[in-house]
Amino acid sequence: MATETRQTVVKPSFSEAGQPPAPRRLSLNFMILSGGEAIVKLLTFAAFFWIARALGPQRYGSVEFAVAVMAFFTLFTDFGIGDYGAREVARHRLGGAAILHELVALRFLLSFASMAALVVVVVVIDKPPAVKLLLAFYGLSLAGYPLLLNWFFQGQDRMTWVTAAHLIRQAVFAALVLLFLRAGTSLAAVGVFECAAVAATGLFCATLVRMRFGFAVVSRSPSLSSLRRRLAEAFPIGFSHICWALLWYFATVFLGFVTADRSLGWYGASHRAMMSVHTFVWLYFFNLLPSISRCRDLPREHLARLLGSSLRVAAWAGLFVAFILSALSEELMVLAYGPRFAGGASLFGILVWMVPVAMLSGHYRYTLIGYNLQRWLSWCAMISAAAAVGLSFLLIPRYGAAGAASTLLTANVIDFGLSYWCVRRFVGRIRFSAHLIRPGIALAASVCCFLFLKTKGAWTATLAAGVVYLALLIWWEHRRLRRLAVLLLGRQEAAA
Repeated sequence: MATETRQTVVKPSFSEAGQPPAPRRLSLNFMILSGGEAIVKLLTFAAFFWIARALGPQRYGSVEFAVAVMAFFTLFTDFGIGDYGAREVARHRLGGAAILHELVALRFLLSFASMAALVVVVVVIDKPPAVKLLLAFYGLSLAGYPLLLNWFFQGQDRMTWVTAAHLIRQAVFAALVLLFLRAGTSLAAVGVFECAAVAATGLFCATLVRMRFGFAVVSRSPSLSSLRRRLAEAFPIGFSHICWALLWYFATVFLGFVTADRSLGWYGASHRAMMSVHTFVWLYFFNLLPSISRCRDLPREHLARLLGSSLRVAAWAGLFVAFILSALSEELMVLAYGPRFAGGASLFGILVWMVPVAMLSGHYRYTLIGYNLQRWLSWCAMISAAAAVGLSFLLIPRYGAAGAASTLLTANVIDFGLSYWCVRRFVGRIRFSAHLIRPGIALAASVCCFLFLKTKGAWTATLAAGVVYLALLIWWEHRRLRRLAVLLLGRQEAAA
């Protein structure tokens, strides 16, 4: 009876194994993820804004430095297993238990190795004891990372569970920060709060798998040969993620060693705000990856249709978000972090333009993952990371935090170009330029409107410019917007 129940639960929910989900299913999944992630980001905003206001730019810069360092160790603990596991579970739904057991065991081994490496780093770096202690406590959270099973739920298309796990983690962290962090609190407390949040989320994930699927997260030890095979298959994705960390966080770490003044806090706050916005970009492709993966066994026209519609959405949304945030950069920084962080407005104004770049490049990066072309994704990431490192050494000593922001934006543009070339060479020609024409015209019109009304105040000018942009969007895309509304209401596409 237990076996029959388990098989019923993990039975593919698609009409045919290997077929992409219906457009309505994909749209609803993204709405669930977006709604939940909006709440998660509000919690994260509240937590880190509270930390920044309580600690001030200089001490807050130390927190962002520690978070940037931990990004490398966290990604080594995962090492591509999340994306790889989601892909494998999506393709082999009935073999989910075996995949889960093998990948959780592999992640435990990697987490212990990461913790050992972090101990060495904490000992050798030239930083104050408070910063070292903060890194040490953050490192303890790595022990719970193998039990964060969002990738497994993603592969099962259980986006509600993914959202619940995100909510629990950030809610616990935010609650502890708001309740216990004050101006005189030790920096190490932030690491303790992170440990508690990871532990609570891991317990939730393990309990959910036990109750809904009928098997434990940890089973008998998988064979070493199977672990080696899994690691070899995930290695290109994991390597690309390490390069991704260099791309996104090396400038923060390097700036932290070059300077310890308030500019580090300004850059860290700007980077934090931009990464919070970028989470929705990642979420979009988190939801899209299973559909891209299933297109691999279908004619190329399926992928072209899927990505063509998605690129159009990405172009309109990405340019709009970047323009609005750039126009209101100073007002938003002061509103969020307080007057002491007004100096980070120009940095935030540069960083937000990574949103449209990432919205477009993600289609090509995740296509390489979905089509089992991780090796080429690794090369793209490695070259882009090398560019980020080289530009950091070139620009940061000369221009400080502004050099760090410019480095990050330039390296992301390089990554976009490389990923596009690889997809065109090995998968097919999926053009993006045609989808930028109308949004680009709308952006130009909005900028002109903003400059004309700038003397009336930033909020008034931005509101008017935003109305111009949205009006042009509705004028040009009203048919597609209507079809989207029909899908979300659950009617047939033909009804449009």
